[in-house]
Amino acid sequence: SSESISFPLSYDLDLDGRKEIIWQGKNIGSVLSATGGALEELSYLPTSWNYGDTFSGLYHNGSVKKGTFQRSFNDVLLPSQHTLDPYNKYDTKQVYNCGEHIYNVQCDAVNRHEVVVSLDVEKLPFSLGSFHIEKKYSFKANTIVVEFSLTNTGKHKKKGYFGSELNLSFKET
Repeated sequence: SSESISFPLSYDLDLDGRKEIIWQGKNIGSVLSATGGALEELSYLPTSWNYGDTFSGLYHNGSVKKGTFQRSFNDVLLPSQHTLDPYNKYDTKQVYNCGEHIYNVQCDAVNRHEVVVSLDVEKLPFSLGSFHIEKKYSFKANTIVVEFSLTNTGKHKKKGYFGSELNLSFKET
């Protein structure tokens, strides 16, 4: 008889001292990291292709930031006067990248197919103030749904942009 595995699993895959959340549905497998509160892996099981296996792209000047692993659903905050062209998440003068922050991870005890990650950031640059970011991942047999909530926790109204990068890798056919 085959042994049944109950998902999500919580295990420190990369030996960084923090447990990743592993989820597998009928056709999709994923690994959710507390680092960035983002997906480190997003695999389509019938083909064994990991769409989340990405690397840093070119800077606007053509250089590459070597050794930078990319995650899917990586959060960034930008000032209201920012234009998206050119966009460079490593430009700390124009982009606040949440990708290295450690998010709080909570698995739903009742609905085991939902995981909520959250982060409180204070005194952001660009006069953005303080925010609470929350993402709810709902894992289904063939899809992953991500809901975002952004709450201003400061005393004053703020204006800016929130974005979430969906970094994907496609193979040539």
